Amino acid sequence: MNENTKIWIRSILIKIPGLWSLLLTIRYSGLKSEARKAVAEMRKDNGAVKICIGSSGDNYPGWFPTEQNFLELLVEKTWINLFDKTDSVDAMLAEHVWEHMSLEDGEIAAKMCYKFLKPGGFLRIAVPDGYTPDPEYIKAVDVGGKGKCADGHLVLYNHVSFAEVFEQAGFKVNKLEYFNEDGNFVHNPWDVKTGKIKRSTGNRGANKDVFDSSIVLDAVKE
Repeated sequence: MNENTKIWIRSILIKIPGLWSLLLTIRYSGLKSEARKAVAEMRKDNGAVKICIGSSGDNYPGWFPTEQNFLELLVEKTWINLFDKTDSVDAMLAEHVWEHMSLEDGEIAAKMCYKFLKPGGFLRIAVPDGYTPDPEYIKAVDVGGKGKCADGHLVLYNHVSFAEVFEQAGFKVNKLEYFNEDGNFVHNPWDVKTGKIKRSTGNRGANKDVFDSSIVLDAVKE
């Protein structure tokens, strides 16, 4: 099954109330007891521990997929249960997760990620872009928006406000791609192999569909 087919099937399932949540619960219920074992396997031979936060069924090679039902971003106990201690994760990846939290919770989540990343580790994050010049895009992703996957959006960020969330947590922020205040697209070359963001030019090579764009940042713990 190719990637486009997977996305299409998921878009249909998401529209059925409660079904997508049920499917994720079934998929990840078995992982609760296996999660610590999986993390331990990643650590073998000094291997890197890399996690995908709120993976929603995505499973990238070399990355351990997590979901809220066994890693709650705002609850430190669930982090300790999985990783044993702070400063223990090499890399984190989160695509279109932060817009589902309030600004206050997003700031708490950023601090939690900072706490559990190793020095030198990074969090690659992406959210819908509030400076995107296409009004149809904004309608689709805005708080209360009617577009695909807009349910539950609590914040619409721009590159300035989103970077501030992670800077206040202590991160150094590198902006990889975004629209600026004038509606111009800014792209700083980055390697998708170090952390895939599907809704990005880094994944597609050329962003011809504005609905595939995101603010993409690397938040680095120095």
